[in-house]
Amino acid sequence: MARLTGKKFLITGASGFMGGDFARAFAREGADLVLTSRTLSKLETLAAELRRDHGCSVHCCAADMCKPEDVKRLAEFTWSAFDGIDGVLLSAQPENTFLGDILTTPDEQWAAQHDMLVWGPLRLLRDLAPKMMARGKGSIVTVISSTGLHPT
Repeated sequence: MARLTGKKFLITGASGFMGGDFARAFAREGADLVLTSRTLSKLETLAAELRRDHGCSVHCCAADMCKPEDVKRLAEFTWSAFDGIDGVLLSAQPENTFLGDILTTPDEQWAAQHDMLVWGPLRLLRDLAPKMMARGKGSIVTVISSTGLHPT
């Protein structure tokens, strides 16, 4: 019996290498999924693979975690897709994670990273966490690359 059968999860950054691997692992364990990233075509390709290989229910919603209106729409889409979810896996990553050194990297690059890695997830969780709490259950997991442990 798969450990996540009957559970519903949102995975951000699902078209990336980490997010895609997480989506495959969750589907293999029986979870139904909402997948998000900026590129709908990549999500739909992954969703078709997961449905074919694991028979799970998969919904796709393109959203940019840096845009508050996209995050709001994603939260609404996610909750309505399954009439609630059991968990959120935040694995969206910036396309260019290399910022250079602290003295020469422009503020705009730091701000873009911060929008995706901090403000986007915070806004999403402000919408989803109270609903999960009202249901009395839910898990939130944040994943980031090893770049923080091994900076350039």
